[in-house]
Amino acid sequence: MVQRLEYTLEAINQRLRDGKHKARVYPRGNMLWLQATLPPRPGDNKPKPYQQKVSLGLPATEYGFRQAEGEAKLLGSLLATGKFDWSQYLRPERLPENKLARLWIEEFKQHYMETHSLKESTWNNDWHKIYKRLSPDQPLSPEILVTLVTRTDRNTRNRKETCWKLQALADFAGLKVDLLQYKGDYGASKVEDLAIPSDKEIALWRGKIPNPAW
Repeated sequence: MVQRLEYTLEAINQRLRDGKHKARVYPRGNMLWLQATLPPRPGDNKPKPYQQKVSLGLPATEYGFRQAEGEAKLLGSLLATGKFDWSQYLRPERLPENKLARLWIEEFKQHYMETHSLKESTWNNDWHKIYKRLSPDQPLSPEILVTLVTRTDRNTRNRKETCWKLQALADFAGLKVDLLQYKGDYGASKVEDLAIPSDKEIALWRGKIPNPAW
Protein backbone atom coordinates (compact mmCIF):
# COMPACT_ATOMS: atom_id res chain seq x y z
CA MET A 1 0.00 0.00 0.00
CA VAL A 2 1.41 3.39 -1.04
CA GLN A 3 1.71 5.79 1.89
CA ARG A 4 0.00 9.12 1.32
CA LEU A 5 2.44 12.00 1.54
CA GLU A 6 1.78 14.60 4.20
CA TYR A 7 1.79 18.19 3.01
CA THR A 8 2.65 20.32 6.00
CA LEU A 9 5.57 22.66 6.51
CA GLU A 10 7.34 20.20 8.80
CA ALA A 11 6.75 17.18 6.54
CA ILE A 12 7.94 18.73 3.30
CA ASN A 13 11.02 20.34 4.86
CA GLN A 14 11.93 16.98 6.40
CA ARG A 15 11.66 15.35 2.99
CA LEU A 16 13.83 18.12 1.53
CA ARG A 17 16.45 17.50 4.24
CA ASP A 18 16.31 13.76 3.70
CA GLY A 19 16.80 14.28 -0.03
CA LYS A 20 19.79 16.58 0.53
CA HIS A 21 18.06 19.43 -1.28
CA LYS A 22 19.56 22.86 -0.70
CA ALA A 23 16.29 24.81 -0.34
CA ARG A 24 13.62 24.93 2.35
CA VAL A 25 10.06 26.22 2.40
CA TYR A 26 9.48 29.21 4.65
CA PRO A 27 6.12 30.74 5.66
CA ARG A 28 5.73 34.50 5.77
CA GLY A 29 2.26 35.49 6.90
CA ASN A 30 -0.17 33.40 4.85
CA MET A 31 2.23 32.96 1.94
CA LEU A 32 5.06 30.56 1.16
CA TRP A 33 8.63 31.47 0.25
CA LEU A 34 11.80 29.51 -0.46
CA GLN A 35 14.90 29.93 1.65
CA ALA A 36 18.40 28.93 0.52
CA THR A 37 21.98 30.10 0.33
CA LEU A 38 21.85 32.11 -2.88
CA PRO A 39 24.27 34.27 -4.88
CA PRO A 40 23.95 38.02 -4.27
CA ARG A 41 21.04 39.61 -6.09
CA PRO A 42 21.76 41.95 -9.01
CA GLY A 43 22.99 45.23 -7.54
CA ASP A 44 23.88 43.59 -4.21
CA ASN A 45 27.45 44.40 -3.17
CA LYS A 46 27.91 41.36 -0.94
CA PRO A 47 30.84 39.26 -2.21
CA LYS A 48 29.58 35.76 -1.35
CA PRO A 49 26.34 33.76 -1.39
CA TYR A 50 24.22 34.06 1.75
CA GLN A 51 20.85 32.96 3.14
CA GLN A 52 18.01 34.64 1.24
CA LYS A 53 14.29 34.18 0.62
CA VAL A 54 12.40 34.28 -2.66
CA SER A 55 8.65 34.63 -3.10
CA LEU A 56 6.63 31.79 -4.58
CA GLY A 57 3.31 33.60 -4.68
CA LEU A 58 1.73 30.51 -3.15
CA PRO A 59 -0.68 30.38 -0.20
CA ALA A 60 0.06 28.36 2.95
CA THR A 61 -2.51 25.68 2.12
CA GLU A 62 -2.10 22.01 1.23
CA TYR A 63 -2.17 23.02 -2.43
CA GLY A 64 0.51 25.62 -1.79
CA PHE A 65 2.72 23.16 0.09
CA ARG A 66 2.43 20.64 -2.74
CA GLN A 67 3.61 23.21 -5.27
CA ALA A 68 6.25 24.63 -2.95
CA GLU A 69 7.93 21.26 -2.44
CA GLY A 70 8.41 20.92 -6.19
CA GLU A 71 9.71 24.49 -6.41
CA ALA A 72 12.20 23.81 -3.61
CA LYS A 73 13.53 20.73 -5.40
CA LEU A 74 13.86 22.73 -8.62
CA LEU A 75 15.74 25.51 -6.86
CA GLY A 76 18.04 22.99 -5.20
CA SER A 77 18.73 21.39 -8.58
CA LEU A 78 19.56 24.74 -10.17
CA LEU A 79 21.97 25.54 -7.35
CA ALA A 80 23.61 22.12 -7.51
CA THR A 81 24.19 22.35 -11.27
CA GLY A 82 25.26 26.00 -11.24
CA LYS A 83 22.30 27.05 -13.39
CA PHE A 84 20.60 29.35 -10.88
CA ASP A 85 19.67 32.72 -12.36
CA TRP A 86 18.02 35.51 -10.36
CA SER A 87 15.98 36.55 -13.40
CA GLN A 88 13.84 33.45 -12.86
CA TYR A 89 12.91 34.54 -9.33
CA LEU A 90 12.66 38.33 -9.54
CA ARG A 91 9.73 38.46 -11.96
CA PRO A 92 7.08 40.86 -10.60
CA GLU A 93 4.26 38.38 -11.21
CA ARG A 94 5.75 36.02 -8.61
CA LEU A 95 4.93 38.49 -5.86
CA PRO A 96 1.51 37.75 -4.30
CA GLU A 97 0.40 41.38 -4.50
CA ASN A 98 1.05 41.41 -8.26
CA LYS A 99 -0.50 38.06 -9.11
CA LEU A 100 -3.45 38.37 -11.49
CA ALA A 101 -6.96 37.45 -10.39
CA ARG A 102 -7.32 34.80 -13.11
CA LEU A 103 -4.21 33.00 -11.86
CA TRP A 104 -5.49 32.98 -8.27
CA ILE A 105 -8.86 31.70 -9.50
CA GLU A 106 -7.24 28.93 -11.56
CA GLU A 107 -5.12 27.80 -8.60
CA PHE A 108 -8.02 27.99 -6.16
CA LYS A 109 -10.18 25.93 -8.52
CA GLN A 110 -7.50 23.25 -8.74
CA HIS A 111 -7.12 23.22 -4.96
CA TYR A 112 -10.86 23.13 -4.31
CA MET A 113 -11.57 20.42 -6.89
CA GLU A 114 -8.83 18.27 -5.35
CA THR A 115 -10.16 18.64 -1.82
CA HIS A 116 -13.93 18.46 -2.48
CA SER A 117 -16.24 16.20 -4.47
CA LEU A 118 -17.29 18.81 -6.99
CA LYS A 119 -18.45 18.56 -10.59
CA GLU A 120 -17.28 21.00 -13.22
CA SER A 121 -20.87 22.17 -13.71
CA THR A 122 -21.22 22.87 -9.98
CA TRP A 123 -18.03 24.93 -10.02
CA ASN A 124 -19.27 26.94 -12.98
CA ASN A 125 -22.77 27.50 -11.60
CA ASP A 126 -21.94 28.12 -7.93
CA TRP A 127 -18.41 29.52 -7.88
CA HIS A 128 -17.21 30.81 -11.22
CA LYS A 129 -20.41 32.81 -11.73
CA ILE A 130 -19.14 35.04 -8.90
CA TYR A 131 -15.43 34.98 -9.74
CA LYS A 132 -16.07 36.04 -13.34
CA ARG A 133 -17.18 39.43 -11.97
CA LEU A 134 -13.52 40.11 -11.14
CA SER A 135 -11.27 41.75 -13.72
CA PRO A 136 -9.13 38.74 -14.74
CA ASP A 137 -6.00 40.70 -15.63
CA GLN A 138 -5.92 42.81 -12.48
CA PRO A 139 -4.27 41.78 -9.18
CA LEU A 140 -6.50 40.81 -6.28
CA SER A 141 -6.77 43.26 -3.38
CA PRO A 142 -9.00 43.67 -0.33
CA GLU A 143 -10.36 46.91 -1.78
CA ILE A 144 -11.45 45.24 -5.03
CA LEU A 145 -13.19 42.41 -3.16
CA VAL A 146 -15.03 44.78 -0.81
CA THR A 147 -16.18 46.88 -3.76
CA LEU A 148 -17.51 43.79 -5.53
CA VAL A 149 -19.42 42.73 -2.42
CA THR A 150 -20.97 46.12 -1.73
CA ARG A 151 -22.24 46.37 -5.31
CA THR A 152 -24.75 43.61 -4.53
CA ASP A 153 -28.08 44.33 -2.86
CA ARG A 154 -28.09 44.11 0.93
CA ASN A 155 -29.72 41.20 2.78
CA THR A 156 -30.04 39.06 -0.34
CA ARG A 157 -28.91 35.59 -1.23
CA ASN A 158 -26.66 37.11 -3.89
CA ARG A 159 -24.88 39.26 -1.27
CA LYS A 160 -24.46 36.30 1.08
CA GLU A 161 -23.11 33.97 -1.63
CA THR A 162 -20.78 36.67 -2.95
CA CYS A 163 -19.34 37.21 0.52
CA TRP A 164 -18.74 33.51 1.18
CA LYS A 165 -17.23 32.73 -2.21
CA LEU A 166 -14.96 35.77 -2.31
CA GLN A 167 -13.86 35.18 1.28
CA ALA A 168 -12.80 31.65 0.35
CA LEU A 169 -10.72 33.05 -2.52
CA ALA A 170 -9.24 35.78 -0.30
CA ASP A 171 -8.24 33.24 2.35
CA PHE A 172 -6.60 31.07 -0.30
CA ALA A 173 -4.65 34.06 -1.64
CA GLY A 174 -3.60 35.13 1.86
CA LEU A 175 -5.43 38.45 1.72
CA LYS A 176 -6.36 39.98 5.06
CA VAL A 177 -9.97 41.03 4.61
CA ASP A 178 -13.25 40.25 6.41
CA LEU A 179 -15.97 40.07 3.78
CA LEU A 180 -18.41 38.13 5.97
CA GLN A 181 -19.18 41.28 7.93
CA TYR A 182 -21.11 42.46 4.86
CA LYS A 183 -23.18 39.29 4.33
CA GLY A 184 -26.29 40.78 5.95
CA ASP A 185 -29.34 39.02 7.42
CA TYR A 186 -30.57 36.93 4.53
CA GLY A 187 -31.74 33.47 5.62
CA ALA A 188 -34.59 31.32 6.85
CA SER A 189 -34.70 33.19 10.15
CA LYS A 190 -35.78 36.28 8.26
CA VAL A 191 -38.84 34.71 6.69
CA GLU A 192 -41.92 36.34 8.14
CA ASP A 193 -43.95 34.27 10.61
CA LEU A 194 -47.03 32.65 9.12
CA ALA A 195 -50.35 34.16 10.22
CA ILE A 196 -52.01 31.05 11.71
CA PRO A 197 -55.74 31.52 12.41
CA SER A 198 -57.23 30.71 15.81
CA ASP A 199 -59.25 27.51 16.51
CA LYS A 200 -62.45 29.59 16.48
CA GLU A 201 -61.69 31.01 13.04
CA ILE A 202 -60.82 27.56 11.70
CA ALA A 203 -64.12 26.12 12.99
CA LEU A 204 -66.03 29.08 11.52
CA TRP A 205 -64.56 28.69 8.04
CA ARG A 206 -64.83 24.90 8.19
CA GLY A 207 -68.59 25.28 8.52
CA LYS A 208 -68.68 27.47 5.41
CA ILE A 209 -67.04 24.83 3.14
CA PRO A 210 -69.84 23.82 0.74
CA ASN A 211 -68.42 20.40 -0.21
CA PRO A 212 -67.61 18.03 2.74
CA ALA A 213 -65.11 16.17 0.53
CA TRP A 214 -62.92 19.25 0.56
